[in-house]
Amino acid sequence: MAHITIPDQTARVQYEVVASTTTFAIPFAYFAEGDIVVYVDSTLKTLGALNDYTIDGDYVDVEGEDADFGFTGGDVVFNTGVSNCIVTIIRDVPVKRETDFSPTGQFNIEALNTELDKMTAQIQQEETSREYMLRVDEFDDYTDLSLPVKADRAGKVLAFDSTTGDPIAGPDSSAVQAVFDDIAADVYAEKAGDTFTGAVTFQDAVTVQSNIAVSGTVDGRDVATDGTKLDGIESGATADQTKADIDALNIDADTLDGQHGSYYTGYTDTAISNLVDTAPATLDTLNELAAALGDDANFSTTVTNSIATKVAKSGDTMTGNLNFGDNVYVRFGASEDLQIYHSGTYSIIEEQGTGSLFIYGTDLRLGSTAGEDYIQCVADGAVSLYYDSTVKLATTSTGVDVTGNVAVSGTVDGRDIATDGTKLDGIEASADVTDTANVTAAGALMDSEVTNLAQVKAFDSADYATAAQGTTADSAMQDLVDDTTPQLGGDLDANGFDITFGDYTKAIFGADNDLEIRTGSYYSATWGELYFTNQGYITVNSGNGFYIRHGLGPVGSDAMADFLSDGAVKLYYDGSLKFQTSDTGVTVTGTAATDGVTVDGIDTRAHAMVMANLFG
Repeated sequence: MAHITIPDQTARVQYEVVASTTTFAIPFAYFAEGDIVVYVDSTLKTLGALNDYTIDGDYVDVEGEDADFGFTGGDVVFNTGVSNCIVTIIRDVPVKRETDFSPTGQFNIEALNTELDKMTAQIQQEETSREYMLRVDEFDDYTDLSLPVKADRAGKVLAFDSTTGDPIAGPDSSAVQAVFDDIAADVYAEKAGDTFTGAVTFQDAVTVQSNIAVSGTVDGRDVATDGTKLDGIESGATADQTKADIDALNIDADTLDGQHGSYYTGYTDTAISNLVDTAPATLDTLNELAAALGDDANFSTTVTNSIATKVAKSGDTMTGNLNFGDNVYVRFGASEDLQIYHSGTYSIIEEQGTGSLFIYGTDLRLGSTAGEDYIQCVADGAVSLYYDSTVKLATTSTGVDVTGNVAVSGTVDGRDIATDGTKLDGIEASADVTDTANVTAAGALMDSEVTNLAQVKAFDSADYATAAQGTTADSAMQDLVDDTTPQLGGDLDANGFDITFGDYTKAIFGADNDLEIRTGSYYSATWGELYFTNQGYITVNSGNGFYIRHGLGPVGSDAMADFLSDGAVKLYYDGSLKFQTSDTGVTVTGTAATDGVTVDGIDTRAHAMVMANLFG
């Protein structure tokens, strides 16, 4: 039997997409469509015709067989083209054992081949995954590549020992993040040049390789003003005044404002060093800071204006459209219960949680894009259903109003309208039972035609009798034997008495004597029979259950059979339960003797014989 082969290949492929594309080749073998995982950039896509993509697989070419043997390759086909992205296709065969080989009997080579193929594919997957892991080269030296324990590495950045190169816990991640935040907040100056907006204090020596522009003072001195003053002093100049004049001015010729020149040089170096402080090498000059801000003199205004065009997460008002592509979801709820999206073919509002989907409105309408109404629901008013924009059914405070005909497959208020209508069709229009002609034609008498109406209504047995009954009716009503075909004019009320039948007598039901209840039978006068003479069925109906007992009363001395409503059927032997049905099958108490039982298509008797022959 043929099966797929697993060559030495990588179970992963990537495509860099520019123009809109729908079809991407799968260059490796796989076993089922569910083994293929697809990403567009970092987004995992969903397999299915109504989702993101389908798979057109290349079946293993086996004549007369289906695709159970897997696929040698194929194509991922997106329902909607993708562009300007990276498409990644990965084989991800679930790591599980699907075949358990029997310790006896024939060895299933086909199943073994499939299991070995899947094991090879899974090993390839691990090999491919290893290529994307953080690891050392095979030739590299290391001592212990284990991460620091959780307590040591929590809240730290990953660093590597300066001697062994092994992983260690680095600085606090919050401190590192603070540096990035400071950079983003324009805390540091550019090394190539920048402008300080506040006072700068230098604690260490500062080496400046370019010019420093200061809008304020340095140690309280306006350096530019002092420099202008110094520019007006001749290099190596000496005072023209006499010593007495200079002494009178209390001026030290070797100092400026009482300070030697080295003071100013050291002071300036310290001020610049404090200004640069611990700024990164790429941000330790004013010029570099300016470049980081895009040389934008109005950077603050630019950022403020840019932020003003964004939507605040805490709530905001949109001034334009918000467009979502196909299969891009708008999700609501902590568990993303409510989703709104367009699949590329359908527009869908979906409640995926355990609750209900409510739509509220005082005038709720459902209609077509052409403006036709389907349904209208008005608060404190009607719910209307339309056909082609015309109301056909509307609820009212007392019921419903229907415009047009109503077709009913069942009954209305318990009445079969069609049957009642047929009966009404047979009744004469304006029929009147008080019309003498109509009554006489029906073979009846009008009250006016009966001379002793009061006696007829009172029915005094002393006043009426027939020839067969004798002098009066009261003597004839003692026994029905004289009337060989007596009939009832209404329901028979036993009035608390029994209706008795002798041996070999019966009560007959049905126009064709279909059902007979007999006292005495063909076998014995002490037997009773429920006899059905035609080829139909006997149905015994009961609201809660039907019981067969030996003896008198609702329970009797011995149970024989129980038939419970919405429940079990129970069969007894000598009052003991032996067989009972349930919603999952049957329960037998004791031994079930059969000529053979077939379970799920297997003859258990034949199967037992085979097992006996095999294993003795």
